[in-house]
Amino acid sequence: MRILYVFFLSALFYGCSSKLEFESFLSNESFLLASVEIDGPSPSSGNMTTAFEYKLTLVGMEGFELKEEHIILESNSISCSSIVIDNSSTSSPKVKISGCTGNGAISFDVDLGLSSITSNISSKSMVIINPTYTYLREKLSMSNNRGGCGINSLGELKCWGTNYDSDDSVQGLLGTNDSSTSYETTFQDVDSSSDYIDVSRGEIVNCAIRSDNRMLCWGKSWGIGDETYSGGDVRIPRLINDSTEYVSVHSGSYHSCGLTIDHDIKCFGDSWGSKLGRSGNNRAPLISDSGTKYQQISAGRNHTCGITVDNKLRCFGYNNNGQIGVGNTVSPQSPVTIDSTSDYNYISTMEDVTCAITTSGTLKCWGSNSDGLIGQGTSGGTFSSPTVVDSGTSFIKVDVGWRHVCAITSSNQLKCWGRNTNGQIGNGSTTGPITSPTLIDSGNTYQDISLGLLHTCAVRSDGDLYCWGNNSQGDLGDGTTTQRTSPTLIQSNFF
Repeated sequence: MRILYVFFLSALFYGCSSKLEFESFLSNESFLLASVEIDGPSPSSGNMTTAFEYKLTLVGMEGFELKEEHIILESNSISCSSIVIDNSSTSSPKVKISGCTGNGAISFDVDLGLSSITSNISSKSMVIINPTYTYLREKLSMSNNRGGCGINSLGELKCWGTNYDSDDSVQGLLGTNDSSTSYETTFQDVDSSSDYIDVSRGEIVNCAIRSDNRMLCWGKSWGIGDETYSGGDVRIPRLINDSTEYVSVHSGSYHSCGLTIDHDIKCFGDSWGSKLGRSGNNRAPLISDSGTKYQQISAGRNHTCGITVDNKLRCFGYNNNGQIGVGNTVSPQSPVTIDSTSDYNYISTMEDVTCAITTSGTLKCWGSNSDGLIGQGTSGGTFSSPTVVDSGTSFIKVDVGWRHVCAITSSNQLKCWGRNTNGQIGNGSTTGPITSPTLIDSGNTYQDISLGLLHTCAVRSDGDLYCWGNNSQGDLGDGTTTQRTSPTLIQSNFF
């Protein structure tokens, strides 16, 4: 008797939900058909780790060794470079498919149709598949001050630019235990004893995720996520007082939010304007928007937005310029769903502007239109509802700076718009504002982008890091304080 188990999984590459259908044929004696909706972040493209990771619970098959030969990949538009099988749990092997690039749909079959396992089948119960996920990682992060941080291809954390924020008198922003009020024009090593997978540089607090999924923060003492700490500014990465495992983090101007492996968001720091999405101890990382599961989170100045596991957009906090997106400038008293008829898979916030990308690649922005931030060809006023930007162009990533915005199209072209007083748009001039999306460095393609106060950094498709804009305090990390108005090579093979 030959027993065949086949698993079918199909996932939209830029979607969140996948549908799994399981068919079991037991010697033609019975037929089982069921479907399970799998919710959670899906892979993306660009610089981020792109992978599917699933755990198979094999009922009555303890001791069976799952092998790569059992995995059959199917896709016409996506290629994946690696399949790794983890049999450390004999009844729940894990399949990780990574290094995936392209757009569209991907599926894999798991064929365990081997006569050698017949004697191990003791139950006709349906096999249950529980997914785990590899999340989107930010490996390049500018800040709402003068500088940035990045994680290179070796997992090393580097920071550059100012070590001091004069508005809030914060020292130690470089994370190198430097107490000075100076700046560094070149990359500085941060916590060289650890590997990192995610980093976010805020205005007064920076946070990062180590390879063991623990979060560390440094900067203003009350904003580092440790209510037990009573000292001064924290000048090196400090493990937050929380045993939770995190997959990503985003630090805004005065607050930070981390995404846990259980899809919860935990926010901490300044709570003004309800931007933590909860009440209670603002110094501790506590669950915000309780009961809602997230796949992405972005912390702005006084508001927060995120994308749930079912691709819905939710925001909370201050709404003076319509940055929440509810159609008015009234600040909601609790987290609310925005543009409920659309599904989203990318979000970015800063100051009083929010931009997000739908699962179909449509870019929408809302909030203050100062300097043409909403990309409508005009400057001034507010847009209090999600407004389509550059209609007809498909986008895969967007990042909002203090007064400018950049986005990467599905063909990996870079477009920027907004204030250009210091050449932060990258079009070779300081003329502006640029009120419509403008193609930058048209002869090259990009995989990642991050915007700061008056500067921009981006990674080309070949992994080389380029930056441009203001550089008065080493903002660009090129070893000078010379302002750049077009993309300037900072480091080759950074990613």
